[in-house]
Amino acid sequence: MGFTEAGLPIGLSFMAEAYSESKLIGFAYAYEQASQMRQPPATTPPLPGESFEY
Repeated sequence: MGFTEAGLPIGLSFMAEAYSESKLIGFAYAYEQASQMRQPPATTPPLPGESFEY
């Protein structure tokens, strides 16, 4: 969902009825695209040979 002023992550949960995983994935993806809050983890570097652009 975002980060505190201290840089700590704040979580967000999406819930729906049973067997509606496709809805939940859609909601989560839409939120991620709209908020643009995604940050790569500082403590987990890419594996050798991998590179990620954000």
